[in-house]
Amino acid sequence: MTVRIGVIGCGGIAGNHISGYKANGASITALMDITAEAANKRKAEDAPEAKVFESTEALLESGIVDAVSVCTGRGHHRDHRHT
Repeated sequence: MTVRIGVIGCGGIAGNHISGYKANGASITALMDITAEAANKRKAEDAPEAKVFESTEALLESGIVDAVSVCTGRGHHRDHRHT
């Protein structure tokens, strides 16, 4: 079974996370950033198969991820908790 990964925050460090996941057989299925331009750029460069979401909630509720990688700044990790 391939693990489906969502990436929240599509800045520079997200590229490293995506490369690592892909190198280990995971599939990047979802991307989300507060800036649509950043998410679309990351999709074009690293994860053309991924769907871009406008919110953390939409990404998590999509049913297309098994796990997420939060790649936002440290001060913003709590912003993406899902209870």
